Amino acid sequence: MTQQTVIAQSPIQQGVWSHEHRQLYALTGIRAFAACWVVLFHFRVQIVGLLPILGFLSPMMSSGYLGVDLFFGLSGFILAYNYLHRLGENGTWNDRLRFLWLRLARVWPVHFFTMNVAILMVLVAKTIGITTHGPNPVVTPLTYLENLSLTYVWFRQDRSFNYPAWSVSAEWFAYLLFLLLALVVVRVKSLWGAALGAMFCYAVLGAAYAMQWGPSLNITGQVALRVGLEFLAGCFMFRIWEQTGSEKGWRWLVAASAAGMVVGAVTIGRTDPHGVVLAPLLGLLILGLSKGKGLCVRVLSTRVVVFGGEVSYALYMTHTLAQGLLVKMLPVENFTDSAWVVRAVVLAGYAVIIAVVAVLTHLLVEKPARNWLRSVALFAKPNS
Repeated sequence: MTQQTVIAQSPIQQGVWSHEHRQLYALTGIRAFAACWVVLFHFRVQIVGLLPILGFLSPMMSSGYLGVDLFFGLSGFILAYNYLHRLGENGTWNDRLRFLWLRLARVWPVHFFTMNVAILMVLVAKTIGITTHGPNPVVTPLTYLENLSLTYVWFRQDRSFNYPAWSVSAEWFAYLLFLLLALVVVRVKSLWGAALGAMFCYAVLGAAYAMQWGPSLNITGQVALRVGLEFLAGCFMFRIWEQTGSEKGWRWLVAASAAGMVVGAVTIGRTDPHGVVLAPLLGLLILGLSKGKGLCVRVLSTRVVVFGGEVSYALYMTHTLAQGLLVKMLPVENFTDSAWVVRAVVLAGYAVIIAVVAVLTHLLVEKPARNWLRSVALFAKPNS
């Protein structure tokens, strides 16, 4: 993989990040895990339906919505990693506008593509008289504009055209918020200040969900609370990263936080959305992976896993579209009496189709559109 400086990306985007010539490949690799965890969450009924022997994985799959929380924390860390000092200390309006343009170039092309594919699928299904998988949002000029502008979840309480896009809308909110947060977080100079900032964010978030304040909010309120606090905590985690060394002890933080997440996922996390209280463990995992040099970091930094991280955004945005087709083409109930080998092949077919769709979307839509938009010289490049 070529050594290059790639602009910061959110957890639902792709790429390898550098800071002072250091590549954090493990933070790209962990995105592959996060996206796959979300996929398992949405396909858990089909997986257990085809192979009941995998039922023991149900608690872990049922907590897969936490992959989005990992995305949000990563987003705060990586954007701070690349932009905090530039935008927080002496950023110009040109720098801020270019930052937003580059973020838009990352998330919008795939969002636009999948949004229109989702609408087309619904229209075709209605034309030929087929019921589609899950509820269908009403397509009006207003809802289309809200989806197009990545502001749908700011105003609506139902699902967007392509369901996973709710988190992209939340990400866009976080990008705008970052322009203000950078001015505050960059002024937190001490290690203890950064640690207290992260702990405060996680404490408020944990209390909100433990006491049912968070789940009792409407969808817009939940998203603002969830993405805002997890994103800000990720920024503070970067400040901790800046002010600490890279001793071997960090590998134990990775192991401990990962083990804690597994235990928490199969207990608290299996009840959506209460597992959000586990967000501090995700933050510690991000910090440990950015610092550590152990086995987990090496595995997540391999070419195959890093490529998976690069494809993860396309996977995240296309998997429910593929699901809509798969449950009609290869419905689980058709294989109830089939041999386990046949059911295993069907499940493998699910995985292959989902993966192929994601890779093709990444190579044919995401990368070309991203590169073209980034080449449009709307805003001057910074001097450094």
